[in-house]
Amino acid sequence: MSKIARPLWFNLAFIAALVVTLAFGSARPVQAAVMDPDGVIEAGEVVDDDVFLSGDAVRMDGTVKGMLVASGNTITINGTVNGDVFAFGNRVVVSEEAVVDGNLFGGAASVEVHGKVGGSVAVGSATLAVGEGAAIARNLYYGGYALEAAPNSTVGRSVYSAAYQTKLAGDVAMNVGIAAAAVELTGKVGGDAVVDLGDSKAGDPAPQMGPYFAYPGAPQLPPALQPGLRMGPKAEIGGKLTYTSGLPAAGVESAAQGGVVYRTPVPNQKEPAAPVNAPRTGANFFNAFLRWLLGVVRNLLTLLLLGLLAVRFVPRVVTGSEEQTQAKPGHAAGYGLLTWLVGYVGAGLAVLAILAVGIFFAVVTLGALSRTVFGIGFSSLAVAFALFTLLVSYGSKLVVAYLVGNWVMGKLAPLASGRPYWAMTAGVVIYVLLRAIPFLGWVIGAAATLVGLGALVLVYQNWRKQRLSPVPVTAQAV
Repeated sequence: MSKIARPLWFNLAFIAALVVTLAFGSARPVQAAVMDPDGVIEAGEVVDDDVFLSGDAVRMDGTVKGMLVASGNTITINGTVNGDVFAFGNRVVVSEEAVVDGNLFGGAASVEVHGKVGGSVAVGSATLAVGEGAAIARNLYYGGYALEAAPNSTVGRSVYSAAYQTKLAGDVAMNVGIAAAAVELTGKVGGDAVVDLGDSKAGDPAPQMGPYFAYPGAPQLPPALQPGLRMGPKAEIGGKLTYTSGLPAAGVESAAQGGVVYRTPVPNQKEPAAPVNAPRTGANFFNAFLRWLLGVVRNLLTLLLLGLLAVRFVPRVVTGSEEQTQAKPGHAAGYGLLTWLVGYVGAGLAVLAILAVGIFFAVVTLGALSRTVFGIGFSSLAVAFALFTLLVSYGSKLVVAYLVGNWVMGKLAPLASGRPYWAMTAGVVIYVLLRAIPFLGWVIGAAATLVGLGALVLVYQNWRKQRLSPVPVTAQAV
């Protein structure tokens, strides 16, 4: 398993793994899906297709022979799902009787997994509880505040967690990678364990998380653990334990059969010293991670919303831009660079021009027309610049995202090829994933801006030529 040198890199790796699994792990031929308006599938009911459930209290007690997408305040799965499960709400519960043959993706305030999952579990939530007797056949990915795996729970491969606190009392067949302020290992790990505590160390006070979750329906948070790494008397690590912390942990050597490697945080990666009355390291680490995660989610939701609206209301612009990008990617990039330069340089020149004209009229007419020139000029410039910025910031990315999404869907799910909504969704997810990578993400964002902006300019040029071209006149018989 790769060594983890810093919390930010591990958080990025976790999010990358989560979104890659989401984008590619569930790709399958698209069929006609079942939309269930009451949000309930009764026991004994069998649905031989993909199912979409929504409502305040969603419950699935039957059998779904396909993918299950559920959204609601509370989501309870008691039955069998032969495909993947996507569950988004306030509380998600996979009960002891539930069987999910595919992957489980959850986004909620609290998630509980008590049944059997044949694939991986990827969850973003305030809390994740893996109950006693729960069995996850592949990997567990988690990002949030608190992860707790009860005794007698099993993970067939590896666990990757980025949270404030992580408690693992169950069995993990392969490796463990954790970025947290507080970690308790009391179960068995078959492979290596890499734990990054940052600057956190035993003796630091636990953060007060009440203000973050003081809203109606907020999850009941578990007691906050004291920062540091602790091993239970029955903890076993089959491989090597590598951990980074402000101070070495006591009593961890006996648990790791492959030895222990202790590291201190790299000095130049420490954040600036907090004020005297500010929360200590544990809270600072969680706050920084939460801000970064919210930024990624916000970018994803913004691009996804704008992309689906573009497909719905301006489909010709989207498909036409894709055709231009495919036909002339270098040409489009050149037009994009030229348009970007002209747009921003032109805005500056327009400001100077408005100022010059306004001052001229102020001198000639003693101010009678200067206020009108300034008002109309700067208002018009503000509208035009806002539209240009919208195209640069979002429109250009959506063009490239649609192109990439359409290509990926054609390769991974041929029956979904040509479906614009699926293509835009897949492309946006892939773009946001790549954009979150340090430095490389900036390069990808810049390239997408130039290519996408140039494609939009070429589409406009073709539309203008067609509009201005003379309509052929048909000769009429005399």
